[in-house]
Amino acid sequence: MSEKFAEFVKNTNTVVVSSAVNNQPSSRIMRFATPVAGGNIWYVITAPTAPKATEFASNEKVAVITLPTESGAVISSNTTTIKLSDKSVADVKELFGEQIPGFLDMMPEAVLLAEVVYEITFKSAKLDTWTSHEIVEFD
Repeated sequence: MSEKFAEFVKNTNTVVVSSAVNNQPSSRIMRFATPVAGGNIWYVITAPTAPKATEFASNEKVAVITLPTESGAVISSNTTTIKLSDKSVADVKELFGEQIPGFLDMMPEAVLLAEVVYEITFKSAKLDTWTSHEIVEFD
């Protein structure tokens, strides 16, 4: 695990996830939490009936990019996959509460627990700042 990747992840919790089905691209902003600081697996939560859930089931290959931090740090990758997790929202709820201040206050408990968890897995990632660029590979 890259210390630099861990540092970048620590400073963000918002990612744009882009997918394509039948040559139709789609992007959405999602909040993420990580089970291991700086690890190559991120969790995102969505409604099981959302259009993006259908897209993810049709094509597990996605591209991701985080929003730039104040220092210009951005994580991007086109070697990521997304799949429905075997974790429930109850399993990851604490991670989201710790890593995304106010996240648990945004949704009523019943709505939150009706959501499903997806895992984004990185094979590699590009770490960019205003002045540096680095590729990180994961096993």
